[in-house]
Amino acid sequence: MRRILWITSEYHPRTGGIETYVKTITDRLSGSYTIGLIAGPQQYPSSTQNIQHLASLNLSYPQTEEEFNKVSGNLVRSARCFNPTVIHLASAGLAVYAAQLEPIAPLICTVHCKDLTQPWQSTPGRIPQAEIRRGLLRCRTVICVSRYTQRFLHSLVPEIQSTVITHGIDIPGRPLGCRPAPPRPRLISVSRLVPRKGHALLAKALANVHMPFFWDIVGDGPERGNVESCLSRWSLGGKASMHGRVRDDRLRQLLSTATLFALTPVEIHSVSGIDAEGFGLVYLEAAVHGLPAIASAASAAEEIIVPGHTGILVDPENTDMFAAAIIDLFAHPDRCREMGEAAREHVQRQFGMDRHIDALIRVYAAAYGASP
Repeated sequence: MRRILWITSEYHPRTGGIETYVKTITDRLSGSYTIGLIAGPQQYPSSTQNIQHLASLNLSYPQTEEEFNKVSGNLVRSARCFNPTVIHLASAGLAVYAAQLEPIAPLICTVHCKDLTQPWQSTPGRIPQAEIRRGLLRCRTVICVSRYTQRFLHSLVPEIQSTVITHGIDIPGRPLGCRPAPPRPRLISVSRLVPRKGHALLAKALANVHMPFFWDIVGDGPERGNVESCLSRWSLGGKASMHGRVRDDRLRQLLSTATLFALTPVEIHSVSGIDAEGFGLVYLEAAVHGLPAIASAASAAEEIIVPGHTGILVDPENTDMFAAAIIDLFAHPDRCREMGEAAREHVQRQFGMDRHIDALIRVYAAAYGASP
């Protein structure tokens, strides 16, 4: 059986977009390959996963050049012991180790967005962005999670070859059934509370929605205080609830009672780079629950949402337009429900996990020179 080594600094039990992506993919791939895992500190496979945990290393945050070299040496030794057919780097920052890993096996790297445009990778004594670019050029294949991310990649590394493989999601086989209408429309947002997610702009738009509704805000993060201030400033305190992080069963419950999903990410430009949303797995999760979505037009969401059919794309800076889109869907529950059903069917056709796995298998086969 072919041996695929996944190297990641974001894995179980941490939670987040990359963590969810890598855990799900490695679990599914373990049925077709022998999977090895090198993860970050205190990260490991769950007890139900058939994965060989090789090491936990401080891959992303070495503080000194000596520590970086030590991590690099341990990484290479662990990789050689596993004897992989292919090495898959789970995010762009890990390409800083490509020069050491390239002699062991062909390299694949997945680029999400911020991991490239505003990397958190530490390379003491060297510029992380430059090291990442050099490392990506050593990879056999660079996978972008969206065309949106691919545009960033090609603007930063014009000479690189890349392919797009969007995220996938497991979709329950049971039919959606009839969603009971809540007494008042319920809007739900699910994400980390960070500036790029656009909660402040959504709150401002909701202040212009003069009809009964309720906003469920799921997630936590450094932007929590600002979101709470926005709720107070726009008199939304009685129309919203901040749930923080919730268990999966509670999230499913909240999604099943919602009317509409909304998340309108924005690009945050600063001296350290661009903080941007590379895909948005949560749009797929919302669609699986039969929810139409309102999202930002200038984002990767335009690759997921079919405007007017499965959701609405808006300019979140245009408060009047944003509020009008919400009001229109709230005021037409039958249309909202039809869009939610269409969203589920669209995701089932275009973003099923089997399609994603098949695409990865083809990339691996091309890397080691065999038929899938």
